[in-house]
Amino acid sequence: MILHNCAFRLLLIFSIFLGYCFSVNPVSNEYNCLVNLVENFNLLKFTKDNSTGGYINICSTTDIVCYGNYISKLVLNGGGSENILSPSNFSDCFPMMTELVVNNLKVSPDFIYYKYSNTQTIRYSNITGIVGGITQPLPPYRVIQIFSNDFKDTTFRMEFINKQTYSLDFQNGPYLYLNSDGANLDRASILANFNIYAHNLVDLSNYKSFSTVQLLFSSTFNYSTTPHIKTITTNQLIIYDDINPGTIDIDQFLFDDTRINYFSLASKLKSPSQYIDMASFKNHTYSTFSLYPGPLFHINGSIPLIPPKNLQLSFFSGNLTVFPNNLQLSQYVTTNFQNSIKTSQFPKFLGSGGSYDFRGSSYTGTIDESWCTTEIAISPGNLTGEIPSCYACYFNVTSIKSYSKLTAKSMAQRFYGNNFSNYNIKSCTTFRPRVELINDGVFNKVMVTGNDIGFDVSLWMINSTIQLNSTTYVINENGKNYTATMVGDSVNLKDVEYFSVLFTIPNNVLYTFPSNYNIPPILKSVLVKSSGNQIQVSGTHFSSYLEFTSQQIQIVNVGNCSTITSSDFFGAQCTMEGGKLLSTSNSTVPLYIITIDKDSFNVKAYIKIEANFNNDQVCPNDCSTSVGVNSICDLSSGTCKCLPGFFGNDCLGIECKAPGCFGNSYCNTTIGQCVCNSSSQGSNCSLPFIQCPIYNTLPCNGGSNTCNNQTGVCNCGPSNQGDDCSLPVIECDPSDCNSNGVCDRIKGQCICKEYVWAGPTCLIPYHYITSVIPSTTKGGVASFIGFFGDIHNNLSITIGNLPCLILHNSSSIINCTAPAGVGNKIVIVIQNNITYSYDKYQYINLNNQTCPNKCSNQGTCNTTIGQCKCNNGFNGVDCSGVINTGGVNGGGGSNSDGDKGGNGNPTTDTGVDPGSGNTTITNQEINFQIFFKSLYEIDINGNIVESYSLQNSWTSNSTSGENETVYTLSQTIRNNCTIVSKIEEITNRNGKEFTFADTTFNLQYGSIKFSIGIYNYKYKNNLNTLKLELVSSVDQSISDNNECNKKETSLDTINNLDGESTFNYIKISKNNKILEGRFINKLISDGKATYLLTSMKPESKDSISIS
Repeated sequence: MILHNCAFRLLLIFSIFLGYCFSVNPVSNEYNCLVNLVENFNLLKFTKDNSTGGYINICSTTDIVCYGNYISKLVLNGGGSENILSPSNFSDCFPMMTELVVNNLKVSPDFIYYKYSNTQTIRYSNITGIVGGITQPLPPYRVIQIFSNDFKDTTFRMEFINKQTYSLDFQNGPYLYLNSDGANLDRASILANFNIYAHNLVDLSNYKSFSTVQLLFSSTFNYSTTPHIKTITTNQLIIYDDINPGTIDIDQFLFDDTRINYFSLASKLKSPSQYIDMASFKNHTYSTFSLYPGPLFHINGSIPLIPPKNLQLSFFSGNLTVFPNNLQLSQYVTTNFQNSIKTSQFPKFLGSGGSYDFRGSSYTGTIDESWCTTEIAISPGNLTGEIPSCYACYFNVTSIKSYSKLTAKSMAQRFYGNNFSNYNIKSCTTFRPRVELINDGVFNKVMVTGNDIGFDVSLWMINSTIQLNSTTYVINENGKNYTATMVGDSVNLKDVEYFSVLFTIPNNVLYTFPSNYNIPPILKSVLVKSSGNQIQVSGTHFSSYLEFTSQQIQIVNVGNCSTITSSDFFGAQCTMEGGKLLSTSNSTVPLYIITIDKDSFNVKAYIKIEANFNNDQVCPNDCSTSVGVNSICDLSSGTCKCLPGFFGNDCLGIECKAPGCFGNSYCNTTIGQCVCNSSSQGSNCSLPFIQCPIYNTLPCNGGSNTCNNQTGVCNCGPSNQGDDCSLPVIECDPSDCNSNGVCDRIKGQCICKEYVWAGPTCLIPYHYITSVIPSTTKGGVASFIGFFGDIHNNLSITIGNLPCLILHNSSSIINCTAPAGVGNKIVIVIQNNITYSYDKYQYINLNNQTCPNKCSNQGTCNTTIGQCKCNNGFNGVDCSGVINTGGVNGGGGSNSDGDKGGNGNPTTDTGVDPGSGNTTITNQEINFQIFFKSLYEIDINGNIVESYSLQNSWTSNSTSGENETVYTLSQTIRNNCTIVSKIEEITNRNGKEFTFADTTFNLQYGSIKFSIGIYNYKYKNNLNTLKLELVSSVDQSISDNNECNKKETSLDTINNLDGESTFNYIKISKNNKILEGRFINKLISDGKATYLLTSMKPESKDSISIS
């Protein structure tokens, strides 16, 4: 076996030797080609054998690399030849050449465009003979490095770059004009590295494979092209613009909308007029920004940049006189100000950030501890005093493993070259760690907090062997709080009570920590020392006194053991306050209680005080302290002293708190609760238990449904309903029925608000008519005004059961062609499967309107307006009234009192009661009364849904003029609805003409006109209507013996139901006194005239109700 191993190794070594040390010259063909090149072009660095005249050691030169017997890399260094190198010089030569380097030679114009078969890399430096620069596509080399002064100020068209070229480097210039027209339109180029000296920038958005772009700007660079920086997608962009005169704004280079990871800019920038807030950039990808800005780039000595929180910023060789100590940066980034800060005083730290490099400037003063939340490098300088312990404690660490990118990895090196007094720190007394196990179900993470815990989590070892990952840890607060993961796939601290951590640096100390900080100290023994004033307590979960928890030991009624001489996780030793000696236990006081307070925990035990006596007897089940404070353990005897409410040798039994468990129930001493039988419940089983309905063998169908066992009623969950919760809830869509109805969750159907909304989702409104413009009796266009919505499925209208052809319809009006007809008709409008009827359609009779009672044959009928012109001696709407012959009134007059009885007629008095709204007309002993009694809201079925009494609620105002007296009454009912009534007495002897609702009429002298307006009434349903009730009555105030005054009251009505007149009439007669009334069968609704229906009925033998 040994011989075989040796043979194998020797064979391996021999094979390697054969592969790389075969010869110093190539094969003869390549040798001859090379000799021709050397001699024709005076190439340097080739050695000639004077004895043979040949060249030797070719493959061992620094410019030739051979593979086998063939040249793989060829470097041609011109020595001053005027001969022109062309592709023909390589004909049938160097078939295995992968790299060609040509320096300082004249070449033919086609030389740079030629592709050598296996060559992947070409490097042409200081070549001449390239007339007019690059004028045609370059060959498909992977790497091209080229320099020729012949390119100076020519235009380089990027479309000449072959798509297989990975790297293109215009080494050392000269400066070119760039043109990207037509370049890489298919975006197939693999160009990753691009280095060029440029007079301008162009659109490079078609190149998506850039890794590094390096641009060197000329002194005549066209800065108007710098916005093309936004078209560059690259990992690194490096711009050198340091030959400009210092008049360039940083805005020429720094843009929000960029796709650049690392950006390095060297440019002499002028001072900006305002701070550049990079933190406000929203669409950039900057992660690192390195800036060499020159001496002018500052604002009054301050850094003029507001960097984003996560930006790695380097500000080199600047001229800042205001120390940048207030930047708000991430704890994971490094910020570099080398050779940029010109102020000498080193201030306090007011900002945030992972690490800062302040080297290259000489500072004075001291380092404040405020810097302990970041890593710093600050050498050399003239700083004095002590280095803060957060740094000095770690001078023994040669390489800090943190997220910092400071080049000085040794903590000590970061501070060398100053005049600090504590370079040689011996021990770290300020180190105070606290470790908490993260309970995330995996238990492989810890959170380390404390004072002077450093910046390197790899210095801590869990249980002395388990490392923490220094590449994935989380910085909660740099230098003070970290979360780190243990190294190892299966490593965790699950199910451990406590664990230790070895802090190798600064003090190489081992501390123990609990896995759960919510556990009180576990006391196992108490030893009274022989001195009589010292106590040693032992157990677990005590305080290590690292300033994170407070701990106090006391003996009840004796004193505090306040001087802690030593303490750790497993116990503590203390001395009684003031050195007080403990009294020995005796028959009077056999035991004392010792208490240990740790944070919010309080632990007690009985002990016997006797010198060198160790109270270490174990109590049964620790007296159940794991489930609560049930008792106190007597450590001197190992017995439990139960607290009230507990019993048993370990005090685990719990007495039931309820006063007795009623009936057949019993006390469960494990939980201290009564266990009731099947018919009772409650804390003491005194309440009855009623079973709820069972479905599928489960009360209330189980699931999320609950049963109230005191009432036996199910409380169903959101998806069930019914007495036993067995019915599913079927939600409507939408569930709220668009707020226009309620959902029947048994059927899953919307029940819409009646007569308001319809449709499956309650989005179709009920339509209604508010006013009508009717046709004539011959038919024609009729207009219906109201609300008809925006949906008109299957719209149809009938008038008196005859169809009305639709001409136009919208949400507010419908026009149709009405059939011929007379009188009042019912209109039916049907759409969206909703039927609406309207009973106030009155045909317009333009031909012959009839007069009431044909004017009683005592007058002439005006058939145009349907009013009588009475003959002399007669009056009234139907000329049935006989004028007192003793008077002097002309024909058609009235029995008024305008002449104060001078014509022989009795005087008529008119009065209005402003409170009740009653209008009284008195002639001798006869009193006629007229008043508005009530207002009703009527639903579509004719039912009264709201009623308002109009009597005794009026306020009044009256005005009088030469020709009229007007009483205005008003009152307010529900929701600011105003009702205004006007009562006008005609005092002009010639009468007065009125127009209302497109109807013109005359009132005679002595007449009284009533009108009423109802404003802002809010219907309970849009389909409802209003009904107004007016009462007219007559009575006799006194009796006399005149036979003419003993006639009964006569009530007569003329109701115009056939539409042959514009008016309806009433006539009330008593004792030859006649009160006549006309009612216009129109009203104005929402500003439009429409017809109304009037009904009249006697209320008594002396009164009539009109509505």
